[in-house]
Amino acid sequence: MNIDHLSFSSITSYLNCSKAWKYKYLEKLETKTSSQLLFGSAWHKTVEAIVAGAVDGESYKKDFWKQSLLSEIEQSQKKNQVVEWGGETEESLINAGLRLLNSEEVKKGLLSIYPGNDEKGPKIERKIELRVPGVPIPVIGYIDIITEDGVCGDFKTSGKSWSETQAKDSLQPLFYMAGLKQMGMPAPDLFRHYVFVKTKEPKFQVIETSYQPFEVMFLFRLINNVWQAIEKEAFFENPGGWLCSERFCDFWKECRGKYQ
Repeated sequence: MNIDHLSFSSITSYLNCSKAWKYKYLEKLETKTSSQLLFGSAWHKTVEAIVAGAVDGESYKKDFWKQSLLSEIEQSQKKNQVVEWGGETEESLINAGLRLLNSEEVKKGLLSIYPGNDEKGPKIERKIELRVPGVPIPVIGYIDIITEDGVCGDFKTSGKSWSETQAKDSLQPLFYMAGLKQMGMPAPDLFRHYVFVKTKEPKFQVIETSYQPFEVMFLFRLINNVWQAIEKEAFFENPGGWLCSERFCDFWKECRGKYQ
């Protein structure tokens, strides 16, 4: 197998459906994207630019947002990706982002985020590499922000408010913190989710979650088990999972859809 690294998203993908993982990461079949993924990626770039001080002034921020979204759409077209718009349009996505940027709560929230700095500049979109015992390749990811107090965090967009349980149940923060410590970068056992809620009246949430050091052992075991299964070419369907439907699975026609 020609795999030189894993990512946390690829591990999650394998757990959702190992057959879909094979189609995507080994056979490299064409994948679809959604309007919400395009929105989320463009919003990430916009927030990171604002927090880093790369864009200033209300009109510049809004122009940056529009350009970021249109760039994401253009990139998807170059990749020949099918976009599942779900009733959305370019205009409706642009307006949703402008609604967030016009929100006083969101503006206040953005002004409260201060990235740390080092010789590379603001600590935004930093590469994390985690080595797991028994896994010969690294697990690689990119952390959205490390703030002045050393706490790492992630920017999220959501159609509804997050709960503390939802934030705590995510294993991705544990991966980030384990990677930072392994790379010799001291980090508190604390993580912040910055959630931008795209409701009619936009909301901004900061949810802090803490983790115990021994929880890393569960993460390592999980990654190790996934790698062992990949090595053994254990790729099978998961018809009971949420992904197994024509709507959500990029590979429906190659898999279950052939028999219907």
